[in-house]
Amino acid sequence: MTAQQGRFVEEYCKHQNGTKAAIAAKYSEKTARQIAYKLLQNPDIVQAIKERYESLGMSAEEAIKRVSDNAATRLNDYIRVDEVWETPMVKKHLSILIAELQMEVDIEEEVADRIGLFNGNGETSDKSEKKLTAAQDEFFLEQAKRKAQIVRYQVELEMNPNAYRFVKGEPVLIERPGVDLIKLSKADEKGLIKKLSFNERGLPSVEMASAEGALETILKLHGKLTQKIEMNTPPSQIDTSNLSEEQKAALLAVARNMK
Repeated sequence: MTAQQGRFVEEYCKHQNGTKAAIAAKYSEKTARQIAYKLLQNPDIVQAIKERYESLGMSAEEAIKRVSDNAATRLNDYIRVDEVWETPMVKKHLSILIAELQMEVDIEEEVADRIGLFNGNGETSDKSEKKLTAAQDEFFLEQAKRKAQIVRYQVELEMNPNAYRFVKGEPVLIERPGVDLIKLSKADEKGLIKKLSFNERGLPSVEMASAEGALETILKLHGKLTQKIEMNTPPSQIDTSNLSEEQKAALLAVARNMK
C-alpha cells in the first residue's frame, strides 16, 4: 500500500466520506469521487480500513450510528430564521408627496412660533444672539428647500399627471433565513458535509455528503451486509439480529435516504 493510499484510509476512517478522504489524501479533486470508489473496491484498502476501525475500537453499531447521522444530515439543520427590521420602498404619487411636504412646512412654522424663534425674549448677549440668528437662518433655509421641492413636484405634475416616486416606507419586522456557520463548520469537521466553501460575499455554498458508499463499506467490514444493496434488495439480506431497536431505526432511515 502506498503512503497516499494509507492517508486515504486514515481520512476515510475519520468521517466515512470517500470523496473527501481522497481529496485529503492529495488525489485530484476533479476525479476524487471516482478514485474513492476504486480504492474502496481494493481488498487491501478494505482490509486496512477494517483494521483501522478495530484499532480505534469502532463497533458495527457505532459505525451504523455515524453513517446514520451522515445520511440524516440536511442543510435545513443549519438554517436559522432571524427577525430583522427592513425599510421597504413604496410608490407614491407626487400629489401625496406635495401634501406631506406642505404638512412639514406647516409643522415647522408652528414649532418656530411656539418656541419664540422670531419673538424677542428680553435682553440677550452677543453670543446667544449669534446662536439665535444661526438657528433662524437654518430654519429659513430648510423651509425654502421644502417649498422649492413642492414647486418642482407641482411643475412635474402639470407635465405628467401620473408622475410618482419610490420613497422609503415605514420599517417592518420580517423573518429572514440565515445560516448557522458555527454548526455548519462543526458538521464539516465531522465529515457530515461533502463540501463547504464561501464566495467573495462570505455566503456559504454547501454540498451535503452521501452515506451510501460509507454505509455499504462499513456494513461489509462488519459482516452486516451480505451483498450490495440495490433498489429492489429485500431487507432480509441485512443481518439486524444483533442490533438494538434504535440502531435498526437508524439503519432504516439511512436506507430510505438512499432511495
